[in-house]
Amino acid sequence: MGMAIIRTSWPRGLASNFVAPMCSPLLSQGRQPLQVPSDLRHFTLLHDTCPSEADDASYDWDRWLRDHGVEGVDASLGLRVGASADVLNAAAAGAGIAIGKAAIAIDDLKAG
Repeated sequence: MGMAIIRTSWPRGLASNFVAPMCSPLLSQGRQPLQVPSDLRHFTLLHDTCPSEADDASYDWDRWLRDHGVEGVDASLGLRVGASADVLNAAAAGAGIAIGKAAIAIDDLKAG
């Protein structure tokens, strides 16, 4: 499976380990394409509830949306998954859009 970083995001942090929304390329280019960050409201947000990641505010949809000036997206909605790898696997499978570190998803990102 492949994965794409949502083009509406701007990397923060180290180039190889920035946090960004990620999803299957088929999802981002489907019947409801992602053209601007507020388009995220049309998609299922995948939340990482793994304790080590859930405590890291950079993985928080509410914070990411606020930091990027995105309005009209309810960060409380979506699917909560208990393991970081499962969140990224769900995103790669097209279940929704995850927020995660590019370094963790590097193999899927390279696969496109």
